[in-house]
Amino acid sequence: MDRTEEKILEQLTDQLGVNICIDGPTGTGKSSLALTVLKRKKINFLLIQITTNMTWKDFCLNLLRAKKNENSTLKTSIDAGLDKGLPVFKVHFGITSNDNSLENLELEEKTVASFTDHKICEIMKEENITLLIDDFERASDEILTNIGEMCKLLTESYVNKNARLIIVGTDDIFRRLINFNKSLENRLKEISLGTIANRQQSWRFLTQGFDKLNISHIEKEFKKGYATKEDLGICKQYCYEAANGLLKSLNELGLEIALKGENRTRISKADIVNTCKKYPPNNVKRFVNIFPKLAAVINNNDIVKEVLLYLYQEGIGQIHNWDSISNHFYNVYEFEQVENAICELVDADFLTRTGYNGEVLFVTNPTLAHTLAVVMTYPDKYRAPNSLKNNEGQLVIPFKNKNNH
Repeated sequence: MDRTEEKILEQLTDQLGVNICIDGPTGTGKSSLALTVLKRKKINFLLIQITTNMTWKDFCLNLLRAKKNENSTLKTSIDAGLDKGLPVFKVHFGITSNDNSLENLELEEKTVASFTDHKICEIMKEENITLLIDDFERASDEILTNIGEMCKLLTESYVNKNARLIIVGTDDIFRRLINFNKSLENRLKEISLGTIANRQQSWRFLTQGFDKLNISHIEKEFKKGYATKEDLGICKQYCYEAANGLLKSLNELGLEIALKGENRTRISKADIVNTCKKYPPNNVKRFVNIFPKLAAVINNNDIVKEVLLYLYQEGIGQIHNWDSISNHFYNVYEFEQVENAICELVDADFLTRTGYNGEVLFVTNPTLAHTLAVVMTYPDKYRAPNSLKNNEGQLVIPFKNKNNH
């Protein structure tokens, strides 16, 4: 599926001295986006995945780079394979010793100890390589500081066509980097990735997957006159209720449905309905302890409810702009009232705030947001918990059945 963000990323990778930060909710395809573009443009890169409690030394050990000297050489190999369902080419660097001694581990320790921001950037320039850093939301302040310095160096002292950082993660990673190092404002470009825009696009994503597997499905049968429009609508509706526009969730749902029809190379209406109908109840159980906190925020401030309804109307999983929200309520509420409502949703961890000046907003957990909409739209069908009702027993956000959340 073509995405505007792919074109933007391709354009940015054509520019010298530009580092890139790809952020957004988990499961929106941020890593896949980076891998797709890097592979398509045949850019050599090294992938480093940040883990909890990783130190800068750990980070450098993962690089597995050795400066060239008389006893060691820099060995490069390219592996082809699959990563997150996408074909990729990755460049791996490791230490090899000319004398094949047992001192390789000691040599590695000494080499890593010599790594500085400058040294890593120097290697990246010499090898014309991109460093792709994933799960950056887990980065410690120590790693944050060093990566910030590298962003600066790669735009000044160590510029080469592909020598850049592509930093990927959830939460407010871009804002953290900017707040940590104000000089990055013109050295780091942000791409925020939301969910698939609407129900029809999600359905198209699923059916395209079935087509690639050469499995017949109800859309094809409808076009041939073998299925009714009503049956097609029911399948689309159940898929909408089950999935939330996240590529990861849609892939998991599509795979589960495809496996049901694999042996007969055909997916029936029952395959789709029976697979999809279990997702919303499971998600309700998953978030049952989170609903009370969110409901309390909504019940205590009517403007929070109005802001939420507006976000759902625009597409809850999309990337939102602070000014756009404020402008929508310009003649209805005071600016401070809308600002406070947005801040309450951020404080409740329902929204994440990022961007140069905190102007970019996206829902922290799209699955939670989508489940809330589905349950509020079909409270009887999915047994809306009491925690999502006020003291009068009314739903905190009574959605109308328009299938456009």
